Amino acid sequence: MYKFELNSTTKKSINDNLLRTLGISLKELDELSFDDQQRIIREYRKKHLNNKYTKVMVGTGEHSTFIPVKKGEKVIIGAGRHSCFMEAGLSLEESQKRLDDKIDDMIYCKPVTLVKNIFRRIKR
Repeated sequence: MYKFELNSTTKKSINDNLLRTLGISLKELDELSFDDQQRIIREYRKKHLNNKYTKVMVGTGEHSTFIPVKKGEKVIIGAGRHSCFMEAGLSLEESQKRLDDKIDDMIYCKPVTLVKNIFRRIKR
C-alpha cells in the first residue's frame, strides 16, 4: 500500500480502523495488489456509505471545511472570481453527459436533440 514508515501508534490506529471497517489488517491489505485493495474499498463503500449525501469543501486554505450536501444540489466552490457553481456528487462522466445534452439542446431542434441523447445513451 504505502511505502513510508509510520510510528507504532499510527500503525496501531490504522490497523484497528481497518479491522473494524474492512475486517482485514494493515499487513494483509499491504500484501494485496493495488487493484485488489481498490476493489475491497469500493465494495465497502457501496455497502456501508450513504449514497444520498456527499461532502463538499467550503472555503480555502487552512480555513476550509467539509460539509455534507445532498447529491445533485447546486453548490458554489472556490472564492471570489475563481468561484463557480456545480452539482454536488456528479462523476466526471455524468458531468460530461449533462454538458453534452445542454449543448445539443442549444444547437439542435428538439427532435434531433432527443435522437442524439438516445443514441449517446445506447452507445455507453
